[in-house]
Amino acid sequence: MRFLFLNDPIFILLILPVIVGKSLILNAQEDSIDLKHSTTRDFQRISVFPAISYTPETKITLGAIGYYFMDLSKGGKKSDLSNINFLIIYTTAKQVAIESKFELYFDSNNWRSRGEIFYNHYPDRNYGVGNDASVSIAEYRSGPENPPDTINYLSVNTDRIKFSPTLLRLIKPNLYLGLQTDIEYIYNYRPLYKHKYLDGDSTLISEFSANGLRSGIGLQMLFDSRDNILNPLKGYLVEFGSMHYGSVTLSDFSFNSYRIDARAYYNPVLNHTIALQTVFDFREGEGPYALRTLGRIGGRDFLRGYFQGTYQDLTLLGFQIEYRLPFWREEQESKLWQIWKRLGIAVFAGTAQVAEVPSDISLDRFRSSVGGGLRVLFSKESRVNIRIDYAVGLAKNSDGNGKRQKGLYFYLSEAF
Repeated sequence: MRFLFLNDPIFILLILPVIVGKSLILNAQEDSIDLKHSTTRDFQRISVFPAISYTPETKITLGAIGYYFMDLSKGGKKSDLSNINFLIIYTTAKQVAIESKFELYFDSNNWRSRGEIFYNHYPDRNYGVGNDASVSIAEYRSGPENPPDTINYLSVNTDRIKFSPTLLRLIKPNLYLGLQTDIEYIYNYRPLYKHKYLDGDSTLISEFSANGLRSGIGLQMLFDSRDNILNPLKGYLVEFGSMHYGSVTLSDFSFNSYRIDARAYYNPVLNHTIALQTVFDFREGEGPYALRTLGRIGGRDFLRGYFQGTYQDLTLLGFQIEYRLPFWREEQESKLWQIWKRLGIAVFAGTAQVAEVPSDISLDRFRSSVGGGLRVLFSKESRVNIRIDYAVGLAKNSDGNGKRQKGLYFYLSEAF
């Protein structure tokens, strides 16, 4: 989503005082409720703050971003509190995005549901399929009588509806097993501007269809020993999932997908965290495959610095590492004039590649990125951070001939 991939640092200068001020006020109002094992089981809270940005594609963007915490355990003191994060924005170009991720706990953590739901009518980019982003396109953004912009992606607009819930049952300590579903309907996928291909293979853009219904069902196994699901200091998360898409699930696409997401968190000193992530996923079957289900490099959570989908294909392998250094301490009291206690920094790096089949992965084809950012402690009790990250993609041609991509990201909670 472009709102979360910003190119104008003035946006951060304008919104940062609002973020810090809002965070300090919310924390000053917090009581001693423990969001992980609260004794006040009727507890619920919603925290919201405004979001404003500008890009040429969206014009002025107005909206809100926030978290909602609630208790669904009906008195079970050992249950984690459920949380829902949400983003709602509207642009003066008449574009809309409504997005939410949720993590819900029931029956003293014996049942757990997680997933996301969203609708958006929003601009996007199609870089084509492969590990090179090698297409070259002339887009007539100011009309056919003016010189075109030469870029390495096709600007498109889409309408997307997605719902992907998972229901898991605790079978052993920290180990869950259950069903997952994935439903996404894309329609009105269309180019934003008149264009023509200059060189490169135009079939890389059109090889996989975007429009249509993708619906699948599968199994998920989850091991989760993190001490905090929103901002862990220590623990592990290992997720394995398999999905089947086909006529039996009323899908327009037919294939199987498999994914492993393994994360480790280490607490070397004070509240510092070393976070590691490995992701491997691939798809196989007779097809057709859906464009939006390919393994995709880039975005606010995976290899920041690249636009999501700069590199995309049937197989993906990637690694990330991040060092988080908060300035706050658990025992410190929040005071409005001690702003530094609400701030922190992070540095991160990642590398990944995509390929048609797993055997095509090679050491010389990884795409890497590096970056760092600011953290603002949004909630002392839940340790939720607002993150503002700047990252650079190190692949030389990722933004066209000889140019590197870069991105500025603004979001609630950590990338992984």
